[in-house]
Amino acid sequence: DLLEKYGLAVPETWPQLAAASHRILAGENNPALRGLSFQGAPIEGAVATFLIPYWSARSAFTDPAGHLKLNRAAALGSFQLWLDLISHGVAPANSAEVKTGDTINEFAAGQAVFALNWGHAWDIFSTASQSRVVGRFGVARPPRVEGGENVTTLGGYQWALSAFSRHKPETAALLRHLTSEAVARRLVISGYSLPSRARAYSDPAILAARPWLAGAASVVLAGRPRPVTPRYSEVSETIRRTTSAVIGGTLSPEEGVDEIERRLRRVLR
Repeated sequence: DLLEKYGLAVPETWPQLAAASHRILAGENNPALRGLSFQGAPIEGAVATFLIPYWSARSAFTDPAGHLKLNRAAALGSFQLWLDLISHGVAPANSAEVKTGDTINEFAAGQAVFALNWGHAWDIFSTASQSRVVGRFGVARPPRVEGGENVTTLGGYQWALSAFSRHKPETAALLRHLTSEAVARRLVISGYSLPSRARAYSDPAILAARPWLAGAASVVLAGRPRPVTPRYSEVSETIRRTTSAVIGGTLSPEEGVDEIERRLRRVLR
């Protein structure tokens, strides 16, 4: 509704988001309103915070064999993007403390023009008892860096068959059942999971229960999985803690890139 009020298009780039934020903040003259809320605390959301601009610069994080393939210029650019949004008054100064629930609460209270969050936030924003922005918000792909592409990050809900299972045939049969189209449809309608089949985003039954998915297809299609490795917990810890430290000012962007490269060069070798 604020984009419509000020005649602005949905931002496709981060500079466009910054410009739209400044325009709206000046027009609304509301001290409680901020331009963007994102996760800078050392949680999994900070992994997405780092990777979205990094990937947007058309940079891979690992090679096909799973080894680290760090583009230092893109990593520096990712850190600097968030620092610039903070220093220019688009994002709050305490962004290094912001967690997933903080962003959800701020946006639901009408205190943020834009918010970067996971898909389950939509249901909260759409619930009248929890949200002041019911019917006045939408979903879009994260903006891209200049000259880059719009990307987002996926991952977190997977089925797996353990190599140590003593019941592999039975487990495989269960996984085939759980990933069947009928069961997948039920999971989408009754839960928070995103459909894994493209046609589901135009399925009338699914859209009747979750109409926001009509606009989510382009977001999901722009998604990339977080680094695929059996040592992902170490990768996540390094990225999220380093990203939070840079956003909080205890590490410079250069020191942050050095830290990621030094630690993950050993992990992803």
